[in-house]
Amino acid sequence: MTQRAKYLVIGRGMLGTAAGMHLATVAGDAVLLLGPGEPVGAARVPLGAFHDAGRITRIADENPVWAEFARHSIARYRQLEVESEIPFYRTCGLLWLDADSARLAHAAEVGAEACADVVLLSAEEARERFPEIAVPATAACAWQPRQAGVIDPRAYRAAMEERTIAKGGRVLDAVAAALAVDGGGVTVALAEGGQIRAERALIATGAYGALDGLAQRRLPLAVLRRTTVMAEVAAEAAAGPLADLPSLIGKLAPAPWWYLTPPLLYPDGRYYVKIGETGEEIALTDVAALDAWFAGAGDPRVVEFLRAVVARVLPSVEVLSWRSRGCAVVHTPHGLPLLDWAHPARLAVALGCMGSAAKSADAIGECAARLLQGQPFPGGLDPARFTFAAAG
Repeated sequence: MTQRAKYLVIGRGMLGTAAGMHLATVAGDAVLLLGPGEPVGAARVPLGAFHDAGRITRIADENPVWAEFARHSIARYRQLEVESEIPFYRTCGLLWLDADSARLAHAAEVGAEACADVVLLSAEEARERFPEIAVPATAACAWQPRQAGVIDPRAYRAAMEERTIAKGGRVLDAVAAALAVDGGGVTVALAEGGQIRAERALIATGAYGALDGLAQRRLPLAVLRRTTVMAEVAAEAAAGPLADLPSLIGKLAPAPWWYLTPPLLYPDGRYYVKIGETGEEIALTDVAALDAWFAGAGDPRVVEFLRAVVARVLPSVEVLSWRSRGCAVVHTPHGLPLLDWAHPARLAVALGCMGSAAKSADAIGECAARLLQGQPFPGGLDPARFTFAAAG
Protein backbone atom coordinates (compact mmCIF):
# COMPACT_ATOMS: atom_id res chain seq x y z
CA MET A 1 0.00 0.00 0.00
CA THR A 2 1.30 3.46 -0.93
CA GLN A 3 0.31 6.57 0.96
CA ARG A 4 0.84 9.92 -0.73
CA ALA A 5 1.72 13.40 0.45
CA LYS A 6 2.95 16.63 -1.03
CA TYR A 7 5.17 17.26 1.98
CA LEU A 8 6.58 14.44 4.09
CA VAL A 9 8.38 15.20 7.37
CA ILE A 10 10.43 12.27 8.68
CA GLY A 11 10.84 12.68 12.42
CA ARG A 12 8.28 13.34 15.15
CA GLY A 13 10.61 14.99 17.61
CA MET A 14 10.30 18.66 18.47
CA LEU A 15 11.97 19.93 15.31
CA GLY A 16 10.15 17.65 12.88
CA THR A 17 6.81 18.29 14.55
CA ALA A 18 7.41 22.04 14.42
CA ALA A 19 8.11 21.79 10.69
CA GLY A 20 4.96 19.71 10.25
CA MET A 21 2.91 22.28 12.15
CA HIS A 22 4.10 25.16 9.99
CA LEU A 23 3.60 23.17 6.78
CA ALA A 24 0.10 22.13 7.82
CA THR A 25 -0.78 25.80 8.33
CA VAL A 26 -0.55 26.33 4.57
CA ALA A 27 -0.94 22.82 3.13
CA GLY A 28 -3.34 21.00 5.48
CA ASP A 29 -3.79 17.32 4.66
CA ALA A 30 -1.06 17.48 2.02
CA VAL A 31 1.35 17.19 4.97
CA LEU A 32 2.34 13.84 6.50
CA LEU A 33 4.38 13.66 9.71
CA LEU A 34 6.14 10.31 10.03
CA GLY A 35 7.92 8.73 12.97
CA PRO A 36 7.61 6.46 15.99
CA GLY A 37 6.06 7.56 19.24
CA GLU A 38 7.76 7.19 22.57
CA PRO A 39 9.24 3.72 23.22
CA VAL A 40 7.20 1.66 25.66
CA GLY A 41 8.02 -1.31 27.84
CA ALA A 42 11.44 -2.81 27.27
CA ALA A 43 11.96 -0.88 24.04
CA ARG A 44 14.26 2.03 24.84
CA VAL A 45 15.37 3.11 21.41
CA PRO A 46 15.18 5.07 19.24
CA LEU A 47 15.24 7.90 21.76
CA GLY A 48 15.34 11.61 21.14
CA ALA A 49 15.48 14.97 22.84
CA PHE A 50 11.78 15.06 23.59
CA HIS A 51 11.82 11.91 25.75
CA ASP A 52 12.27 14.03 28.85
CA ALA A 53 10.48 16.49 31.13
CA GLY A 54 12.99 19.34 31.25
CA ARG A 55 14.92 21.55 28.86
CA ILE A 56 16.31 24.98 29.70
CA THR A 57 14.99 27.88 27.65
CA ARG A 58 16.60 31.32 27.35
CA ILE A 59 17.47 34.10 24.92
CA ALA A 60 20.85 35.19 26.31
CA ASP A 61 23.49 33.54 24.14
CA GLU A 62 26.95 34.10 22.71
CA ASN A 63 25.59 33.58 19.17
CA PRO A 64 23.02 36.11 17.87
CA VAL A 65 21.43 33.57 15.50
CA TRP A 66 20.63 31.22 18.37
CA ALA A 67 19.34 34.19 20.38
CA GLU A 68 16.97 35.07 17.53
CA PHE A 69 15.76 31.49 17.15
CA ALA A 70 15.01 31.44 20.88
CA ARG A 71 13.31 34.83 20.86
CA HIS A 72 10.95 33.88 18.04
CA SER A 73 10.10 30.52 19.62
CA ILE A 74 9.63 31.76 23.20
CA ALA A 75 7.37 34.56 21.96
CA ARG A 76 4.96 31.90 20.66
CA TYR A 77 5.00 29.54 23.65
CA ARG A 78 1.94 30.96 25.38
CA GLN A 79 -0.16 31.13 22.23
CA LEU A 80 0.71 27.51 21.47
CA GLU A 81 -0.25 26.48 25.00
CA VAL A 82 -3.62 28.24 24.67
CA GLU A 83 -4.41 26.86 21.21
CA SER A 84 -3.39 23.29 22.02
CA GLU A 85 -4.58 23.34 25.65
CA ILE A 86 -1.28 21.65 26.56
CA PRO A 87 0.90 23.56 29.07
CA PHE A 88 4.67 23.11 28.73
CA TYR A 89 6.41 26.36 29.75
CA ARG A 90 7.54 27.40 33.24
CA THR A 91 8.91 30.94 33.58
CA CYS A 92 11.43 30.53 36.39
CA GLY A 93 14.18 32.60 34.74
CA LEU A 94 17.80 31.77 34.04
CA LEU A 95 20.94 32.39 36.09
CA TRP A 96 24.23 32.12 34.18
CA LEU A 97 27.46 31.65 36.18
CA ASP A 98 30.74 32.11 34.34
CA ALA A 99 34.41 32.39 35.23
CA ASP A 100 34.89 34.52 32.10
CA SER A 101 33.23 37.89 32.74
CA ALA A 102 33.89 39.10 29.17
CA ARG A 103 32.13 36.08 27.67
CA LEU A 104 29.18 36.56 29.99
CA ALA A 105 28.94 40.28 29.23
CA HIS A 106 28.90 39.44 25.50
CA ALA A 107 26.09 36.87 25.97
CA ALA A 108 24.10 39.41 27.96
CA GLU A 109 24.61 42.01 25.23
CA VAL A 110 23.49 39.57 22.53
CA GLY A 111 20.44 38.74 24.63
CA ALA A 112 19.62 42.40 25.09
CA GLU A 113 19.88 42.98 21.33
CA ALA A 114 17.31 40.19 20.93
CA CYS A 115 14.99 42.05 23.31
CA ALA A 116 15.75 39.99 26.42
CA ASP A 117 15.92 41.61 29.85
CA VAL A 118 19.37 40.47 31.07
CA VAL A 119 20.92 41.87 34.26
CA LEU A 120 24.59 41.46 35.20
CA LEU A 121 25.09 40.64 38.88
CA SER A 122 28.04 40.30 41.18
CA ALA A 123 28.47 36.98 42.98
CA GLU A 124 27.30 38.63 46.19
CA GLU A 125 24.19 40.04 44.51
CA ALA A 126 23.39 36.62 43.02
CA ARG A 127 23.73 34.93 46.43
CA GLU A 128 21.40 37.51 47.98
CA ARG A 129 18.82 36.96 45.27
CA PHE A 130 19.15 33.14 45.33
CA PRO A 131 20.27 32.07 48.81
CA GLU A 132 19.81 28.37 48.00
CA ILE A 133 22.54 28.60 45.31
CA ALA A 134 26.18 28.59 46.43
CA VAL A 135 27.51 31.12 43.91
CA PRO A 136 31.33 31.08 43.88
CA ALA A 137 32.92 34.40 44.81
CA THR A 138 34.90 34.39 41.55
CA ALA A 139 31.85 33.91 39.29
CA ALA A 140 30.43 36.58 37.04
CA CYS A 141 26.64 36.28 36.91
CA ALA A 142 23.82 37.19 34.55
CA TRP A 143 20.13 36.98 35.37
CA GLN A 144 17.38 36.75 32.74
CA PRO A 145 14.12 36.88 34.72
CA ARG A 146 11.69 36.79 31.82
CA GLN A 147 11.48 34.88 28.54
CA ALA A 148 13.51 32.16 30.23
CA GLY A 149 13.05 29.11 32.42
CA VAL A 150 12.26 25.53 31.50
CA ILE A 151 10.04 23.66 29.06
CA ASP A 152 8.63 20.13 29.16
CA PRO A 153 9.79 18.80 25.77
CA ARG A 154 7.27 15.95 25.75
CA ALA A 155 4.44 18.41 26.21
CA TYR A 156 5.96 20.94 23.79
CA ARG A 157 6.12 18.30 21.06
CA ALA A 158 2.60 17.12 21.88
CA ALA A 159 1.28 20.69 21.63
CA MET A 160 2.82 21.18 18.19
CA GLU A 161 1.52 17.82 16.99
CA GLU A 162 -1.97 18.71 18.22
CA ARG A 163 -1.83 21.88 16.17
CA THR A 164 -0.52 19.96 13.14
CA ILE A 165 -3.55 17.67 13.30
CA ALA A 166 -5.91 20.56 13.99
CA LYS A 167 -4.68 22.27 10.82
CA GLY A 168 -5.38 19.12 8.79
CA GLY A 169 -1.95 17.51 8.83
CA ARG A 170 -1.69 13.73 9.06
CA VAL A 171 0.47 11.75 11.50
CA LEU A 172 1.73 8.20 10.92
CA ASP A 173 3.28 6.22 13.79
CA ALA A 174 5.82 4.24 11.78
CA VAL A 175 9.54 4.03 11.03
CA ALA A 176 11.28 4.97 7.78
CA ALA A 177 13.43 1.97 6.81
CA ALA A 178 14.71 3.06 3.40
CA LEU A 179 14.47 6.03 1.09
CA ALA A 180 14.83 6.62 -2.64
CA VAL A 181 14.92 9.91 -4.54
CA ASP A 182 14.05 10.32 -8.20
CA GLY A 183 13.04 13.11 -10.53
CA GLY A 184 9.42 12.95 -9.43
CA GLY A 185 9.83 12.86 -5.69
CA VAL A 186 10.77 10.70 -2.72
CA THR A 187 9.70 7.14 -1.87
CA VAL A 188 10.04 5.93 1.71
CA ALA A 189 9.73 2.26 2.60
CA LEU A 190 8.32 1.66 6.07
CA ALA A 191 9.71 -0.88 8.52
CA GLU A 192 6.15 -1.97 9.23
CA GLY A 193 5.43 -2.55 5.53
CA GLY A 194 4.02 -0.29 2.87
CA GLN A 195 5.50 2.92 1.56
CA ILE A 196 4.99 6.66 1.24
CA ARG A 197 5.36 8.65 -1.95
CA ALA A 198 5.93 12.40 -1.51
CA GLU A 199 6.77 15.29 -3.80
CA ARG A 200 9.17 16.69 -1.20
CA ALA A 201 10.51 15.29 2.05
CA LEU A 202 12.39 16.57 5.08
CA ILE A 203 14.65 14.52 7.36
CA ALA A 204 14.46 15.85 10.92
CA THR A 205 15.46 12.83 12.98
CA GLY A 206 18.21 14.25 15.17
CA ALA A 207 21.20 12.06 15.91
CA TYR A 208 19.73 9.15 13.95
CA GLY A 209 19.45 11.28 10.83
CA ALA A 210 23.14 12.06 11.08
CA LEU A 211 24.08 8.37 11.10
CA ASP A 212 21.45 6.23 9.37
CA GLY A 213 22.25 7.14 5.76
CA LEU A 214 18.70 8.12 4.74
CA ALA A 215 19.98 11.40 3.30
CA GLN A 216 22.17 9.41 0.87
CA ARG A 217 25.04 11.87 0.90
CA ARG A 218 27.87 12.88 3.18
CA LEU A 219 26.66 15.00 6.05
CA PRO A 220 29.09 17.40 7.77
CA LEU A 221 27.84 16.37 11.20
CA ALA A 222 29.36 14.91 14.36
CA VAL A 223 27.23 12.99 16.86
CA LEU A 224 28.77 13.55 20.28
CA ARG A 225 28.15 11.71 23.50
CA ARG A 226 26.57 13.51 26.42
CA THR A 227 25.66 12.34 29.92
CA THR A 228 22.77 13.56 32.06
CA VAL A 229 22.20 12.98 35.77
CA MET A 230 18.91 13.10 37.67
CA ALA A 231 19.00 14.01 41.37
CA GLU A 232 15.75 13.02 43.06
CA VAL A 233 14.47 15.46 45.68
CA ALA A 234 11.49 15.25 48.00
CA ALA A 235 8.19 16.73 46.86
CA GLU A 236 8.26 18.92 49.95
CA ALA A 237 11.63 20.37 48.90
CA ALA A 238 10.41 20.95 45.34
CA ALA A 239 7.40 22.86 46.64
CA GLY A 240 9.34 24.54 49.46
CA PRO A 241 12.94 25.79 49.52
CA LEU A 242 13.56 24.88 45.85
CA ALA A 243 10.29 26.28 44.51
CA ASP A 244 11.91 29.49 43.26
CA LEU A 245 15.07 27.89 41.87
CA PRO A 246 15.85 29.22 38.38
CA SER A 247 17.38 27.30 35.53
CA LEU A 248 21.17 27.43 35.74
CA ILE A 249 24.06 27.45 33.28
CA GLY A 250 27.63 27.29 34.55
CA LYS A 251 31.17 27.48 33.19
CA LEU A 252 33.53 27.65 36.13
CA ALA A 253 37.03 27.07 34.74
CA PRO A 254 38.62 24.69 34.08
CA ALA A 255 35.54 22.42 34.29
CA PRO A 256 33.19 21.86 31.31
CA TRP A 257 29.94 23.70 30.77
CA TRP A 258 27.02 22.36 32.77
CA TYR A 259 23.32 23.15 33.05
CA LEU A 260 20.82 22.45 35.81
CA THR A 261 17.03 22.61 35.97
CA PRO A 262 14.82 23.33 38.97
CA PRO A 263 13.01 20.28 40.40
CA LEU A 264 10.63 18.87 37.80
CA LEU A 265 7.89 16.26 38.10
CA TYR A 266 8.69 13.26 35.88
CA PRO A 267 6.31 10.55 34.61
CA ASP A 268 7.33 8.23 37.46
CA GLY A 269 5.72 10.64 39.93
CA ARG A 270 9.03 11.81 41.42
CA TYR A 271 10.79 15.17 41.38
CA TYR A 272 14.25 15.45 39.87
CA VAL A 273 16.83 18.17 39.44
CA LYS A 274 18.33 17.43 36.04
CA ILE A 275 21.95 18.30 35.30
CA GLY A 276 23.98 17.79 32.15
CA GLU A 277 27.28 18.75 30.59
CA THR A 278 28.47 20.00 27.23
CA GLY A 279 32.16 19.18 27.38
CA GLU A 280 32.51 15.58 26.22
CA GLU A 281 33.76 15.36 22.62
CA ILE A 282 33.62 11.58 22.03
CA ALA A 283 31.84 10.82 18.76
CA LEU A 284 29.33 8.05 18.01
CA THR A 285 29.81 6.76 14.49
CA ASP A 286 26.94 4.38 13.75
CA VAL A 287 23.34 3.67 14.76
CA ALA A 288 24.23 0.57 16.80
CA ALA A 289 26.62 2.62 18.92
CA LEU A 290 23.99 5.33 19.35
CA ASP A 291 21.36 2.79 20.43
CA ALA A 292 23.77 1.26 22.93
CA TRP A 293 24.73 4.68 24.31
CA PHE A 294 21.09 5.72 24.76
CA ALA A 295 20.35 2.43 26.52
CA GLY A 296 23.21 2.91 28.99
CA ALA A 297 23.91 5.08 32.03
CA GLY A 298 26.40 7.48 30.45
CA ASP A 299 30.05 8.03 31.27
CA PRO A 300 30.86 7.26 34.95
CA ARG A 301 33.48 10.02 35.04
CA VAL A 302 30.97 12.59 33.86
CA VAL A 303 28.37 11.27 36.31
CA GLU A 304 30.87 11.85 39.13
CA PHE A 305 31.55 15.39 37.89
CA LEU A 306 27.85 16.26 37.64
CA ARG A 307 27.08 14.89 41.08
CA ALA A 308 29.89 17.07 42.42
CA VAL A 309 28.36 20.10 40.70
CA VAL A 310 25.04 19.46 42.44
CA ALA A 311 26.82 19.18 45.80
CA ARG A 312 28.77 22.36 45.12
CA VAL A 313 25.99 24.53 43.72
CA LEU A 314 23.09 23.26 45.87
CA PRO A 315 24.86 22.20 49.09
CA SER A 316 21.72 22.21 51.24
CA VAL A 317 19.73 19.92 48.92
CA GLU A 318 19.10 16.38 50.15
CA VAL A 319 19.29 13.98 47.22
CA LEU A 320 17.10 10.92 47.72
CA SER A 321 18.45 8.94 44.76
CA TRP A 322 20.57 9.31 41.64
CA ARG A 323 20.17 8.05 38.12
CA SER A 324 21.94 8.79 34.86
CA ARG A 325 21.65 8.09 31.16
CA GLY A 326 23.38 8.66 27.86
CA CYS A 327 22.32 11.51 25.63
CA ALA A 328 23.69 12.86 22.33
CA VAL A 329 24.03 16.12 20.43
CA VAL A 330 24.72 16.74 16.75
CA HIS A 331 27.33 19.39 15.92
CA THR A 332 28.06 21.18 12.67
CA PRO A 333 31.35 22.85 11.69
CA HIS A 334 29.76 26.31 11.61
CA GLY A 335 27.81 26.00 14.86
CA LEU A 336 24.42 26.49 13.20
CA PRO A 337 21.74 24.02 12.06
CA LEU A 338 22.08 22.34 8.68
CA LEU A 339 18.94 23.42 6.80
CA ASP A 340 19.43 22.62 3.15
CA TRP A 341 18.55 20.36 0.23
CA ALA A 342 20.36 17.03 0.28
CA HIS A 343 18.84 16.44 -3.17
CA PRO A 344 17.61 19.63 -4.88
CA ALA A 345 13.89 20.34 -4.59
CA ARG A 346 13.17 16.78 -3.40
CA LEU A 347 14.88 15.86 -0.12
CA ALA A 348 15.93 18.36 2.54
CA VAL A 349 17.51 17.99 5.97
CA ALA A 350 17.06 19.83 9.27
CA LEU A 351 19.86 18.40 11.38
CA GLY A 352 22.81 19.41 13.52
CA CYS A 353 21.25 21.69 16.09
CA MET A 354 24.20 21.77 18.52
CA GLY A 355 22.11 20.58 21.48
CA SER A 356 20.14 23.84 21.34
CA ALA A 357 17.07 22.93 19.30
CA ALA A 358 14.60 22.17 22.10
CA LYS A 359 13.93 25.72 23.20
CA SER A 360 13.96 26.99 19.61
CA ALA A 361 12.20 24.14 17.82
CA ASP A 362 9.30 26.32 16.66
CA ALA A 363 11.52 28.84 14.87
CA ILE A 364 13.94 26.29 13.38
CA GLY A 365 11.01 24.13 12.26
CA GLU A 366 9.48 27.16 10.57
CA CYS A 367 12.72 27.69 8.62
CA ALA A 368 12.69 24.02 7.58
CA ALA A 369 9.07 24.33 6.46
CA ARG A 370 9.92 27.45 4.44
CA LEU A 371 12.84 25.61 2.84
CA LEU A 372 10.56 22.77 1.73
CA GLN A 373 8.11 25.27 0.23
CA GLY A 374 10.80 27.31 -1.53
CA GLN A 375 10.01 30.34 0.62
CA PRO A 376 12.45 32.81 2.27
CA PHE A 377 13.33 32.26 5.92
CA PRO A 378 11.49 34.47 8.44
CA GLY A 379 13.02 37.39 10.32
CA GLY A 380 15.54 38.25 7.63
CA LEU A 381 17.62 35.11 8.26
CA ASP A 382 19.95 34.33 5.36
CA PRO A 383 19.34 30.73 4.20
CA ALA A 384 22.92 30.58 2.85
CA ARG A 385 24.24 30.51 6.42
CA PHE A 386 22.65 27.10 7.03
CA THR A 387 23.67 25.25 3.85
CA PHE A 388 26.03 22.37 3.13
CA ALA A 389 28.40 24.89 1.55
CA ALA A 390 28.47 27.05 4.69
CA ALA A 391 29.12 23.97 6.86
CA GLY A 392 32.02 22.90 4.66
